[in-house]
Amino acid sequence: MALGRWSRYPYVNFENIVKCYAIGDKEILSGLFNEEEKENINKMIEENKKYPVYPDENDEKAKMWNEIQEGKKLNVILESDNGRTISNFTLQGQCERMYNEVLVLQGIDPKDCILGNPKFEKYLISFLKSEYISMDSK
Repeated sequence: MALGRWSRYPYVNFENIVKCYAIGDKEILSGLFNEEEKENINKMIEENKKYPVYPDENDEKAKMWNEIQEGKKLNVILESDNGRTISNFTLQGQCERMYNEVLVLQGIDPKDCILGNPKFEKYLISFLKSEYISMDSK
């Protein structure tokens, strides 16, 4: 991915980008998407056939967004404001599993680890969904 365009992307702090990943392997993507996401992707593919959003196939940006819509690509942009930890990330594409994994990888400030804190609860839910912890009743 060329980084130049990220300077205009409102959800990314260009100066803090440390890594960009573009996942385009069919088998990997198939393993990442859940059934609901796969259904949504199939619907989007059908919609794009009927009503192409990006009819100009020579436009690289348009191609990228079309690939994201159709589940052929996921982009993950990692930011760090201190050069050591992930301060923010952007996920381009619908993938709950990838979102939860990156949220867990990002971590959370220990001062936010208080029950009742929505940020902490969101983090715990991501841990559960990523299967790093379980809620066994034993």
